[in-house]
Amino acid sequence: MKTAYSYRRWSTASQSDRDSGIRQSNSAKRWMDDFGTSLGYILSEAKFTDAGKSGYKGKHIAKDESGQAKGDLMRFIQSVEEGTISRDSILLIDEISRFSRLPLSIAVPLFMDVLNSGIGLVFTSSFDKRIITAQLINSDGYLLPSLVSDNYLLICSSNESAFLLIRFHFFLVCVIPHLSVKISAWFLSHFQHFTRGLMPWQEDSHRNQIKISHFIALIFLLNRNKVHLATL
Repeated sequence: MKTAYSYRRWSTASQSDRDSGIRQSNSAKRWMDDFGTSLGYILSEAKFTDAGKSGYKGKHIAKDESGQAKGDLMRFIQSVEEGTISRDSILLIDEISRFSRLPLSIAVPLFMDVLNSGIGLVFTSSFDKRIITAQLINSDGYLLPSLVSDNYLLICSSNESAFLLIRFHFFLVCVIPHLSVKISAWFLSHFQHFTRGLMPWQEDSHRNQIKISHFIALIFLLNRNKVHLATL
């Protein structure tokens, strides 16, 4: 049996971020139940968690003056380099924003360094739940660009607040006018979930996650074709 490791990260000590840690753990367990066990993996009891470490500031991959890891993601990477963790293992991460919010010039080499070490990465809440390996990146020419442009790595790595405002503006201008009063109020009351990239009904279930980007694309298509949502 090969080993799967779970990695979690959240930026602050707030209750919402602690709840995020629980959600990330549950996401890894669901992936193991749905795919991991049948693929021959066991979930390690060793936990890698960067609690209160900013992905934007790179604290999860920081090293001390002697070169030892200060963050748990770097501790995982160094454990692979030292041979403590087998290179045929996989690392389960909730979504790509948990891996990095750093600029692309840093995030992409870091991502490829992990893959080139032999480790497979799985983003357990993403639409594509495959094990991402260096071989898969080489054979699927669309995979790396799609990952780079995914939810937060490109757009929100250093401009998250601006992106959230764009989302909010989109809903106010393009979505809300098409909805009934009751539905509009429901969307606005669940705005926090939209800013996190989730549909409100997906808070406790990521198995059938619909990315907000897909939803936005659907709205644009409906609007272009003059299809009123109330008729659907």
